[in-house]
Order: sequence, then structure tokens, then C-alpha cells
Amino acid sequence: MADLALVLALLATQWPPPHDFLELHLRMRWLAVAIAVVGIGCLTMRRRYPRAVFCAVVLAHGCLVLLLDDPRWMGTGYAAFVALYGVAYRSSLPAAIVAGVVTAVISEGNYHAIMPDASGLIPSVCLVVIVIVVLGRTRRTRARDAARLDQMVHLLDQTRSRVVSEVVAVERHRIASELHDVVAHSLAIVVVRAGAARVLLPDNPTEATAALTAIESVTGTALSEMDGLLVVPGGTPSPGIHHLEELVGMLRATGMTVDLQRHGPPYPLPEAGDHVAFRVVREALTNVLKHARHGTAEVTLRYLPGGLQIDVHNLPPSDPRPPSLPPSGHGLAGLRTRLESLGGSLRAGPVDDGFRVTAVLPRSTRQGAVW
Repeated sequence: MADLALVLALLATQWPPPHDFLELHLRMRWLAVAIAVVGIGCLTMRRRYPRAVFCAVVLAHGCLVLLLDDPRWMGTGYAAFVALYGVAYRSSLPAAIVAGVVTAVISEGNYHAIMPDASGLIPSVCLVVIVIVVLGRTRRTRARDAARLDQMVHLLDQTRSRVVSEVVAVERHRIASELHDVVAHSLAIVVVRAGAARVLLPDNPTEATAALTAIESVTGTALSEMDGLLVVPGGTPSPGIHHLEELVGMLRATGMTVDLQRHGPPYPLPEAGDHVAFRVVREALTNVLKHARHGTAEVTLRYLPGGLQIDVHNLPPSDPRPPSLPPSGHGLAGLRTRLESLGGSLRAGPVDDGFRVTAVLPRSTRQGAVW
């Protein structure tokens, strides 16, 4: 609608027609009208074809100048200023300069035909042309900056979405790993103690009651750890090295033989390292419980100057049985990744006299700790 109103306003400048228009043959009149309508009407396409529209307007103006001696019928001259703005806004700077020079020449020619002594208007015409070109270039720069800003915002949105997805994936992996440690360990003890309670209940209800009490304690501890894992307000903090005696006591109650030894003066570890050290021991002993319910395990903590070395070694059982719980295969792998992120390492595999898990954890969680 705005373009149509602009075209109609410029066509209105053609009225009233000059005397030389009325003196033309009828066919020539229609030709002049058609040239004016086409030259001004093509402004509706100046956004898509700015340079082509400018050339069409200039050509139409030139044809009307040849047909008519009276330059007051110069709506196409005004249209040239509109087309010039389109070129300055949507085309290159050289094209805008050329279009500005052409527009200035056309306008000066029109005024010179009306007023022979119109040389004083040259600075005014040039100033108007310069202002139009500057306005067009300024709008072009702002539009380009706005487009770049929109692109940057779009890229930032994509990056933010990707980062959020990665953070969610990492957090899901962390929760899955933590849940595995908590649930696998607790369920292993529950299965063993529940089986013992079932066997002891007919003949030794006191021992069966003790086994059920142990199940209650283990499940309560597991729920407390899950509260801490899921950041429930008031949840129990994650267990650390100082909880090993409690862990060993629960496993001994299932029939396992566990020997816990410490070498070197103990020192506090960072919170993350302390928790991972406990998880390494718990995961290794849980695997022993799964595969050798009444096996023997030796847990050795060596407090070295550079950090803590954990060694869990279990002897093969005298009467090997199928594991009472299916292995998941994810616990040690997840702990190895966590230890490496803290600057430590983990090795696990069979040895001549059983199975050994060895983990090293820096005294501080900085990367590249020296052992």
C-alpha cells in the first residue's frame, strides 16, 4: 500500500499537463502517459531490483524530455530521487555514487530549463543527493548489523541448547553411575542377607532377625545416599574414607572375610576425591560379594606423599559358584573415568592369585600430580 500511494502521488505531479503535451498528436500523448506510468510505476519493484528500477526511471525521464519541451512535467525526475535511495540502500557504494551523480545531473538539467541562471542551485541539489545516499547507506549498515546480530543470537541459542543438552547428558551419566554404585552394593548385601534369613528363620529366628535388621540398615543407608545424590535438602552427605569401617562391617556380616589395612600417616583428601576413594573400595568389594559370597578380600590404603593408593585384592573362592547377582560391567568403567578427571587412574584385572583393583588418587585434585 505504501508503494502504491507513492506511485499515485508522483503521478499526481503530472497534472495539469503542459501546453506542449496538449499539442502532441493523440498517439504521442498516450505514449507520453505510458512512459510516465511505466517509469514511475516500476518503483514498486525497487526493493527487489534497485539498479534496474533506477535505470528504468532515468530512461523514462529522458524519453519524456525528448517528447516535451516543458520540464515541469517531471514526475519521473522526482521518482529518480526515490530510486536513488533504493540503490544506496540495497546496492554497493560505487553503484550508489554513480546513481547519485546521474540524479544530480537530471535535477540540475530540469532546473536549468526552467531558470537559465540556475547554477546557484547546484550545491543544493548536490546536498540533497548526498543526504539521500548517506541515509540509504546508513540504513544498509544498520540492517546488516541487525542481521549479524540476529545470526549471533541464533548461534548463541544453538550453542546454549547444545551446552544444556551436554550438561544434561553428563548429569544423567553421573546420576546413573552414582545410582549403580549405591543400588548394586546395597542390593548385593540385601540378597545375601535375605537368603541367610530365609535359611535361618525355621531353626534360628534370632540370627534371622539380625539378618533382617541388617537389611533394614543397608536399605536405610542406601536411601540416605540417594537423597544426597539427588540433592534433596537435608540428605545425608556422600560417604568417604572414614565410612570404610562401616562398609567392611556390613560385608563381614554377610560371611565375607575382609582385611582392611592402612599404611602411612592418613591425611584428608578433597571432598570429590574422598568420595571416589570410598566408591572404588565399595565397588570392588561388591563385585567380590557378587562372584564369591564367602571369599576373602584384602583392602590396603597407602598414604603416599603424592596421594592415596588403593589396592583391593581378593583370593579365588574355595568353592566357586555362579554370581548371585548379574554383573553390570559399568561400575569400574565409570569410576575409571571419574578418577582420570581428578588426575588419578584405575587398573583392574585378574592376577595369579585372584583379582586385583588398584586406584591412585592425587592428594589434591589437580591434573598431573606427581607420585
